[in-house]
Amino acid sequence: MDTLYIMVCSHFTEEVERVISAFKYVKLITYSPDCGKGVSFCEWIKPLLKDSDPLYRPDNKSIYVLGGACCAKKLPERLKGINIHHVEQCFYLIANKITVDSYLLKRYYLVSQGWLKNWESHLSVMGFDRQMAQEFFSESVKKLLLLDTGINNNSIEEIEKLSDYLSIPYEILPVGLEHLELVIIKIIQEWQEKKEKKILADVNRKLADYSVIMELTAELGLAMSEDDIVEKIFEFFTILFAPGELLYISMVDGNKTILKSRPYSIIEDEKRVLELLKLEGNYSSSDSGFRLKIKDQKPGRKDEIIGFIEIEAISFPEYKEHYLNLALNILNVCSLAILNARFYEKVLEAKKQEENARIEAENLNKKLEILAAEAEKASIAKGQFLASMSHEIRTPLNAITGLTAILLNTSLDMEQKDFIETIRVSGNILLSLINDILDFSKIEAGRMEIEEEPFNLYDCINEAVCLVKPEAIRKNIEVIISFSSNIPLSFLGDITRIRQILVNLLNNAVKFTSEGHIDLSVTGKKLYDNIYEVEFSVHDTGIGIEEDKKDLLFKPFSQIDASTTRKYGGTGLGLSISKHLCEIMGGTMWVESDTGKGSTFYFTVKIKDYNIEIEEKKSVTHIFEPEMAKNHPFKILLADDNPVNQKVLFNILKHMGYMSDIVSNGIEAIDALGSNTYDIIFMDVHMPHMDGMEATKYIRENWPKERQPAIIAMTAGALKEDRDLCFASGMNDYISKPIDINKLRDVIVRCRRIDEYIPSEEIVCKTQKEYEIFDRKELLDRMNGDEELVKELLELFLNNAPLQIEVLKQAFNERNLDLLIYQVHTIKGASGNMGAKLLVDTSVAIEIRARKGHMEEIPCLIEKLEEEFEKFKIFVKGEEYNRDA
Repeated sequence: MDTLYIMVCSHFTEEVERVISAFKYVKLITYSPDCGKGVSFCEWIKPLLKDSDPLYRPDNKSIYVLGGACCAKKLPERLKGINIHHVEQCFYLIANKITVDSYLLKRYYLVSQGWLKNWESHLSVMGFDRQMAQEFFSESVKKLLLLDTGINNNSIEEIEKLSDYLSIPYEILPVGLEHLELVIIKIIQEWQEKKEKKILADVNRKLADYSVIMELTAELGLAMSEDDIVEKIFEFFTILFAPGELLYISMVDGNKTILKSRPYSIIEDEKRVLELLKLEGNYSSSDSGFRLKIKDQKPGRKDEIIGFIEIEAISFPEYKEHYLNLALNILNVCSLAILNARFYEKVLEAKKQEENARIEAENLNKKLEILAAEAEKASIAKGQFLASMSHEIRTPLNAITGLTAILLNTSLDMEQKDFIETIRVSGNILLSLINDILDFSKIEAGRMEIEEEPFNLYDCINEAVCLVKPEAIRKNIEVIISFSSNIPLSFLGDITRIRQILVNLLNNAVKFTSEGHIDLSVTGKKLYDNIYEVEFSVHDTGIGIEEDKKDLLFKPFSQIDASTTRKYGGTGLGLSISKHLCEIMGGTMWVESDTGKGSTFYFTVKIKDYNIEIEEKKSVTHIFEPEMAKNHPFKILLADDNPVNQKVLFNILKHMGYMSDIVSNGIEAIDALGSNTYDIIFMDVHMPHMDGMEATKYIRENWPKERQPAIIAMTAGALKEDRDLCFASGMNDYISKPIDINKLRDVIVRCRRIDEYIPSEEIVCKTQKEYEIFDRKELLDRMNGDEELVKELLELFLNNAPLQIEVLKQAFNERNLDLLIYQVHTIKGASGNMGAKLLVDTSVAIEIRARKGHMEEIPCLIEKLEEEFEKFKIFVKGEEYNRDA
């Protein structure tokens, strides 16, 4: 920060020094006028005024003088830049005018503590001895008055001496420093305001200058001849500098070709032209102007001079340096513009080539757009194919896993149970493989998500080994597990993905090993907090991998060579997916191998320690609860067109104690519901004549709420979009095929009997649960039961939310990602505070996609957000109407 200097006479030095001590950027300068002789400040400061001292230069606006009228009577020309805080009476600096004037009218002689310190010297300077002083003061002074600022503790002793010396009584008036503080603060504020105005003026001048520069740059780009360019440059300098004279000399191959000047007569001054041609350096400066040398800026030709410019008789010489810097900044522009004009023909040719390239680029872009559209269609077709294949494969898998679960609950000997358990596990593995196909599609689209659930790491490893052990035993290969003791057993992470990677590596190890052993080693280290980096390694004694073929391993659909595929099988997809999964979980995967000796695959993941004992997984032998139907008595309708699925679910429900009715499509489900009352309908999504979603919509629209059943979607679709469509149609819950019995049991437990319907509570049949649209109870509890406050908050939210959504849409249209994330985060917070759960969910979906860069999905979600807000608005208005009624 700049320094503010405050000048004050020695009579008030200590007071001013005390006040300005709080301001680091304020400094004090003291002068010693002799008031008795009338020596002014100007007379005192004259010897200090030296050209070499920048403090006292005429344009220094940061010196303020505090003083009375006698100190500022004659201000010399040399000090016109200095600010004078002029008061008629010096004592006005430390006390208000009314107080000072009142005592002066009463013939009091006012003294400051600073004056009092040297009162004998002051009287002597005035030419008084004691008798003369007594005579003078007795005639004109009634009392002495000390204005006590509290600075000097010896002032009382000194005033007593002066009083005794003059034989005049005295008084002491405590005035403190408050008045002086106000005076100095006012000066500081005035100084700061002047500084700010100067800064603003400088900024405005620079903006104006650069505005002209930008305009000149644009016009230079349009000029097609050197003569036009020089005219533009002259106009530019005229606007900026208002010079009296301008001269331009053009140079080509060391020879001057064009002379241009304002006024024209300057060209005829050969001496002046020669002086400009002799310019050394890139520029020179004089008291009234400057000369500039224009050079070719192309690499390798920077010393080639292409012209000179002279500017003389500048109207504002005090800004000359500023203007010179501006002129130097545009030299490159001038150089390029002049060269552009000189090589106009080459530019025309370049423009033709540019036009041809543009046309070619447009054609290429059109082809790329066609290819992109075709790729998009192919991607959609692939997604539909994967979804269809997933559905078709899951249907028979439903029978395999469901019926094996039923068999496991029957009377079997140990060997039979082992066989059935192997079938069940294999079915689950096949289901995992189907999921892998979808995983690869998700990885390609960047939409792979990792679950975070508690699991036992040793169980995960053991399950993976058990799946490959039969084949290892058949090939007489020993599988050895080595588990480090320095890592915990319980973690939070995605057990399915980790097991998937292990199974893939172990399968490969067994597949490519004809004899020997396989070592599975698990180690790890704690990184920070509860985060561990766990490292797995799978070593085999198989055929090994050649060094130059290692890069192929982690590429999708690639193997070492065709003979490997024929002999060992496989698609070459597993390692690619596994490596991607490792990277998503914060790790990586690599391989070390010797041809003919074996390979070791390593991978790492970062997972959280979970300090809770996880129950050891056991063989699923008691998965049914025969008493469940008694504890949860429901009448159930099963709607599915596939006889296998009907049989599987019917028997699972039967083992739970339920006897369910069966229909084959949506129309039959509606007919059955018309003649019977059902608590739950398990509704297959894909059925002939009328699918499950159409049937659900019809039921929701046409059945009275007291007869609405809980409708549970059943589908082999594995995508999140499938679940969203089910819920949008009015279904209450969702279970995927193959049927997981534990999940089926949980779904049933969450349902409620129709005859348990209570109007004031949550109703299972609602298309969208009211508390999801607006949870008034939660908001009322949060506001401590204050209905008026809730009403005020709702009104504020209903008025403000549309504006917030508009800002969100604008941010998306402008592709302002930071604003978009900030705005949707704001909407999410406000919606959560209002109890608008659906608005919160949609806002979260938008925020996640914005952070992942999936911008193409956001318009639909913003549209959904607007729809959810309209639902919220209608619901709140309707509720208010009912409450008022």
